[in-house]
Amino acid sequence: MSGFKIANAVLKKYTGKEENPVIPDGVVEIGDNAFSYAKIRSLVIPEGVVKIGNGAFDSCDMLESITLPDTLETIGDDAFAFCEKLGEVNLPPKVRSLGCGAFAYCESLKKVTFPDGIVDVENIFSNCPIEEIILPDSVKSVYGLCFFCKKLKKVRLPQGLEEIGYQAFYGCYALEEIENFFPSVQSVDENAFYGCNLLPEEIKEAVLGMNPSAFDADEEDLQTMDEIDEAAVAEREKPRKESLSPVSASAAAAVIASVSEAAEKQAKVQTARERVIHRQTVPEKAPLSDFIPREERIYVEETGKKSGKIAAAFFNGLFPIALIWVLFDGGAIIGMITGGVFSDPKMLALLLFFAIHLFPVYIYIGRVVKGIRAAAASSAAVTDVKIYFKNGQCLSSVLLSQVKTARTVQKRGRKRDVSVILKNGDKLLLTELTDYVEFESRIIRLIRGD
Repeated sequence: MSGFKIANAVLKKYTGKEENPVIPDGVVEIGDNAFSYAKIRSLVIPEGVVKIGNGAFDSCDMLESITLPDTLETIGDDAFAFCEKLGEVNLPPKVRSLGCGAFAYCESLKKVTFPDGIVDVENIFSNCPIEEIILPDSVKSVYGLCFFCKKLKKVRLPQGLEEIGYQAFYGCYALEEIENFFPSVQSVDENAFYGCNLLPEEIKEAVLGMNPSAFDADEEDLQTMDEIDEAAVAEREKPRKESLSPVSASAAAAVIASVSEAAEKQAKVQTARERVIHRQTVPEKAPLSDFIPREERIYVEETGKKSGKIAAAFFNGLFPIALIWVLFDGGAIIGMITGGVFSDPKMLALLLFFAIHLFPVYIYIGRVVKGIRAAAASSAAVTDVKIYFKNGQCLSSVLLSQVKTARTVQKRGRKRDVSVILKNGDKLLLTELTDYVEFESRIIRLIRGD
């Protein structure tokens, strides 16, 4: 079991170096982020595993093949996101739940086989080169299914599917064939077929009859994403850290800027389980750059000023209590020691009582140590794909494409928060992750395109 951390039949984390690890028998669940960023090439998940957690294989950029067991029932959010070399996935027959962004940004993925019985296939693919999708008749809803899958040519819809949801095939320029569109589809949401100009005329006419804005979108938003994609390819071999050019600044700002009314409408109806904030536990002393994929271009990277964080660690909420406790109990202990308590058993017992009574002081010292260690390990970065925050052992990231607006919120004195509102309506307060004013102000300048 070398390299595997397992508790209660849940594989919590793989820390080994094997490229083709063998998961021990008896595991029933692959935990959240268990293999994230691991340098593995292939994996056979043993029979008996019923669940793959959120982000379980996120950013395994060397993973080429994976075999899933017939016992598997649930695949979590972002489970295989950014697995760049993963080319094909066969979903077992018992899978019923497939999480949001399960195969997002899998740059080599061309084929996924769906089992009969799966119900939800919302927001699964994004920026994947998948060419054909065959959905089983059990599927009931299609929302944001193939966002920016530019090579998708053919789709087989489920028999009886009545609605095609928001941005279902947004930016699928090569889409030219849809089976089972007639006669079941009764409604089409906004932006569902933006850029799908190769569809047969009869389907185009039917779609426009249901919703005149089905082929519409925010032109600036679409152009921005193209610019970012092209810039990432062109700059792949250049140094990762560089200044923002005017074009790049404009592109990044536009992605983060407010979206159209249609997107606001979708934010209200987006499923509650959509997950755009990805968190994972990482080694405390590991640099943030170790967790940023090489192909992402870093716009801003800050380690922040640690003096303020260290001061905050010392003057935490327990400071006045600890101070009072030390003055009273510490004074008593010093008095007893100087009075020679070691010769009197009763006084020695009283000394032990006061030593234990200092427990709140021990808690305060623990918080100070934890705060100092977190300050030393804190860092943050903005790339052309995500915003990253590392605070101690926790790494969080947000896709730029999911950000709707961001603004500064003035607090006491010079302290500021950055409030980010995501497209699904969730709010993220950046000071929950890092409170470095300089980093926050640079994010705001990036958003504004300064």
